[in-house]
Amino acid sequence: DAIAQLNSLQSNAETIRKSCGMSSGPRTAHPTDEGLLDTCRTVESILRRCPEVGKVGFYSSPHLLDVCERIRINGQPIDEDMFSKYFWDVYDKLNRTQDDYSGDMPFYFSFMTVMSLYVFVREAVNVAILEVGIGGEYDSTNVVQRPVVCGVTSLDLDHTNLLGDTLDKIALAKGGHF
Repeated sequence: DAIAQLNSLQSNAETIRKSCGMSSGPRTAHPTDEGLLDTCRTVESILRRCPEVGKVGFYSSPHLLDVCERIRINGQPIDEDMFSKYFWDVYDKLNRTQDDYSGDMPFYFSFMTVMSLYVFVREAVNVAILEVGIGGEYDSTNVVQRPVVCGVTSLDLDHTNLLGDTLDKIALAKGGHF
């Protein structure tokens, strides 16, 4: 089943971009760090109240009860059937093209990032809000090369093994998606 296969996955943004041929998609807002879920939800709520915006997608992590919660369209999580369909579409495409890049399937968060963007493109989402993972230049949400808006809410000493051991170093690393 799709969720069991997803749980077996564990890649970087460049691998994702190449393997999925991701060169375009919905306009994105790309907040990062402490309070980012609240920031993302607020942005989503505001955008959904603007009829001229059209469909609004939202990708967040982690989920509370069900993995389908991570991908929402117009405030609603995608259902299990949609999740399964799009999971296998993305999984099969990546599996067929493994030899064209590093040969490894993306990790869980990276896979979910690609899948969310794929869902947003297939479902004709106009604007997508992407909650980052660790943030910075190595975050898989950087598969989106030119986001319309990026935001950093506040910084803390998190992911120090990857981003640096001071707020200055973390700030520099977090700027990787701007």
